[in-house]
Amino acid sequence: MTNHANEAARYLGDRIAVASPLPLRRERYAARPWQAGAANYLSARIAKASEPGEALIEHPDNPLDESVRGPTEAALAALEQAGVAIDRTSDLLPDLSWQHAVYLKMMNVVMARGAPAPNGKRASASDWFDLLDAQAQAIARWETLFETYDFVLAPPAPVLAVPHRDEAVFRGTISINGLEQPGGNGLAWAGLATFPNLPATVLPIGSGNYLGADLPCGMQVIGPRWADLDCIAAAAEIGNLLHG
Repeated sequence: MTNHANEAARYLGDRIAVASPLPLRRERYAARPWQAGAANYLSARIAKASEPGEALIEHPDNPLDESVRGPTEAALAALEQAGVAIDRTSDLLPDLSWQHAVYLKMMNVVMARGAPAPNGKRASASDWFDLLDAQAQAIARWETLFETYDFVLAPPAPVLAVPHRDEAVFRGTISINGLEQPGGNGLAWAGLATFPNLPATVLPIGSGNYLGADLPCGMQVIGPRWADLDCIAAAAEIGNLLHG
């Protein structure tokens, strides 16, 4: 390799080796609490080891299908068994219902590319600036959370792989625990990281049965802005813990 490539390789190696707070060597990290956020989030908390981590059970706009909840709970249990402390509340999480509503509005404006909404109105420049202001607020709220927590782990979607259909999945409905829910609500989970411009890495955590099919289940590792390499390293360490 060239000198430049050697320097890059050394940087990446050091970054992955030392920047991730999740080597999970018990003698060093067992007492450091983690947080699971809305609907089985998990945040690795290392700044102040004396304070507990926290978790919520549901997203306000979109429940988890049991095919996702089961593997997620099993992953959390495995982390607990490894000595990780997990609680289930947090005042630091942003207003997820507000964030999802603004995220959908911004995404619809982008995809419309100037076309009118069903009510005949077009988004104005002022509307777009309002959305940018809301996005900046969301970014600031997540930055506040990441002053205390290093990562948030969450399902990437409320269900596992859905059956093929000719229309866009999120234009119709999705079955969650036997009930039909608006497909767009499922974007709440991907929007956790997408709207505030956060990096996220998905790792496999197990499998579940959705609509009669055994399918793989994943979990996303969400980190602070620009911490892409840390998310990748953390996902790798979590995978090592879960799968050996």
